Amino acid sequence: WRAMSGQTTAAVSQTQLFPANPARLALAEGPARMLLEKRPAGWRVLEPFEWPANVWSVQRLIDELRFISPESGFDVAEVTANGASLKDYGLEPARWTVKVTGDAGAAVEVKVGVQPSTRRHFLLTEDGRRIVPLPDAMAAALGASAESYRVDRIFEIADFEARAVSVRHRSKDGEVVTALTSEARPRIGRRVQFPEWRFETPYDALADADATARAVADLTNLRASKFVALGDEVTGLTNPVLRLSLEGNSRRQVLLVGQPVPAQPTLLCAKLEENPSVFVIEARLLNEWFTCIMDLPAES
Repeated sequence: WRAMSGQTTAAVSQTQLFPANPARLALAEGPARMLLEKRPAGWRVLEPFEWPANVWSVQRLIDELRFISPESGFDVAEVTANGASLKDYGLEPARWTVKVTGDAGAAVEVKVGVQPSTRRHFLLTEDGRRIVPLPDAMAAALGASAESYRVDRIFEIADFEARAVSVRHRSKDGEVVTALTSEARPRIGRRVQFPEWRFETPYDALADADATARAVADLTNLRASKFVALGDEVTGLTNPVLRLSLEGNSRRQVLLVGQPVPAQPTLLCAKLEENPSVFVIEARLLNEWFTCIMDLPAES
């Protein structure tokens, strides 16, 4: 970037451009926008979907922001004096807008662009007076999608915490309700009885211990493949085909499963009951829960 002009770069200082303790991060590229917010339970992605954020991905972004100092750049006045312009640094118009709000409410908003001649990334400070070259790691963070800042797991309840699973499967023949619970019931001849998975509905019977444990573990580790912007008429989630309720220690989460993604029959539309964000999951991962009445009973 120096080849374009004769400006000099000041020595790097510890002066931070952004608030030291971010509570809200907004990155916009044209109409696309990603919003991250710090909550008591941790960071969350709020736009373009709402979901728990990957704490390590957010922390890497925060670490990169902390190393950006206005003193490591050069004055816009130097650029214009040497016959160049903001456009030469990709800053007129800029590609991104980055806004960081601190936990005390102070906010800093900057512009970031890509220099056409070198593909280097440059930042324009909020007052429009300084241009700061950005490291490759910060450039990579800006280019990352919102998907890379979220956790993959759908349920927050771990397999060892699961206490009950309820399944409502709607088909053309009606609705089938199945309920399984993990409980310890006294058994003749056993002094100590550990919790066992058993059916409560549609009958009272033991479930296959190994098969049910595997099915519950797979359910708690279910991953969202990607988030999608599809209407209710496409997803079918206003009247879901499958409703899976997972209960743990003092908490409960419900997964709603709708129709296949258009032209992708191996992927199903889904969402959590209290979260409007729609994602897709692989249909094969739910096969056991569509047929749990047949697959999970213990052999008599």
